[in-house]
Amino acid sequence: MSGNDFYFVIEGDIHGRVENGQPKLHTYKENPGTRFQKISSKYPLDFALCVGDLTNHGYDGTTGNIFESCINKDTNRSQNELAAFRNLYEKDVENTGIPMYLCIGNHDMPAGHKGVGEYVRDKHNTTWPFFQSKWYGGNYKFKHAGVMFLCLGVYPNNLKWLEDNLPAVGRPVVIWYHYNTVIGERWSDFWTKQDKFKFADVIDGHNVLCICNGHSHDTTIGMFSNVYTVRGSGADAAIVHIKDDKLAEIYFDSGTGINVSTTDRRARFDRWRSGSGSDVAAYNADNHND
Repeated sequence: MSGNDFYFVIEGDIHGRVENGQPKLHTYKENPGTRFQKISSKYPLDFALCVGDLTNHGYDGTTGNIFESCINKDTNRSQNELAAFRNLYEKDVENTGIPMYLCIGNHDMPAGHKGVGEYVRDKHNTTWPFFQSKWYGGNYKFKHAGVMFLCLGVYPNNLKWLEDNLPAVGRPVVIWYHYNTVIGERWSDFWTKQDKFKFADVIDGHNVLCICNGHSHDTTIGMFSNVYTVRGSGADAAIVHIKDDKLAEIYFDSGTGINVSTTDRRARFDRWRSGSGSDVAAYNADNHND
């Protein structure tokens, strides 16, 4: 046991965009610095995970889609969604002193637009395969207080990288990517059950503290193959507490000064953790090895 004790926050689906020439974010993602300052006054945040869909269409102000670009190199140059994300969200959070780690989402990687993926690649030295789809990339790792964090890009389709970078059995690891995971959840079918079973086969037996996702524009918890899933892409941020190499607690906070449904969700999480609640069966249903 390492004796670590730290908090990190999960947010995602920022969807930076340009409307009528003005940079915008999702309304409940606005003023992130102020929200994060309020949240960090209650939880001592070490860093933030931004779990994908940084932008709305993947525009970085350099080009249009692959067909339009052949004709007009200025297409979408006024739609610099990456700049909207950076200036209205990323820099605002980092100005609070909270480091931010980024993940690509499906909205960041449409055909013909690769600038957002390249930005994340350059910031975090992610994998970026030359002969394969860029959707196959976006993987990178970092360690914090003895816990390994593995980012798997849009979803876990590079299982060889995952196998090569999982820590030894028993060592703690947090896995995060964009697509949500639990079978049967809304929008969870963007990757197949078969892909999820293969992913479960790789992580089964490892000390995965939790799986962190975005994509569904809500904040909630679930279970997948005996691992807790945490999504923080709604109006509430998800705050994860790691202590002594274990998942200690999960909190939900909107940064408004009111913890929205925190008590209820914490109680529900405790029931899942203890295996004593009726919700366990619903979240285990149709999941591999459960």
